[in-house]
Amino acid sequence: MPLEPLFDYAILDKEVCVPHPVTGLLSYGYIEPYSSRNLTLPGGDIYLRVGKHHGFSKGFGVRHIWEGHGHELVSAGCQTIEDVPAFVAGILSQGAQILCEGYQTRDGYRLTIVRGAKGVVILSPQLDAAGENFYSVVTAYKVLKKQSAMKVGTLKAKKAP
Repeated sequence: MPLEPLFDYAILDKEVCVPHPVTGLLSYGYIEPYSSRNLTLPGGDIYLRVGKHHGFSKGFGVRHIWEGHGHELVSAGCQTIEDVPAFVAGILSQGAQILCEGYQTRDGYRLTIVRGAKGVVILSPQLDAAGENFYSVVTAYKVLKKQSAMKVGTLKAKKAP
């Protein structure tokens, strides 16, 4: 008898946060604030949301990752959409490099998290309803595309409240 999926990604609202597959927490990590002469980045927790997919480079979250990169994630152990959170968590681990490529959206600078051969996660800064900063997972993929970027830190474990 097949196991019931933990989440039915087809019917869940795009804004629903998917818990970390190991810790069960909603946060997948924390980005420390960063400031230099030419760049200021807010600090905030990282959340993986159910998301949506509207095509190439249009969307965010689990649905967007699976629809856009599922074919290449099979070699990383992702057999179904339910495996995407574990893939993302494997990249968003303590010590991963945080890069800023200088790509700015209306919400702020996107960040790239690189975990060597495991893959890459792209984050977008957001504000929650209370006006608090957080980072939303836009996409994740296995293939590292050569890009010029400035290192702005390393991923830290979430600080206790």
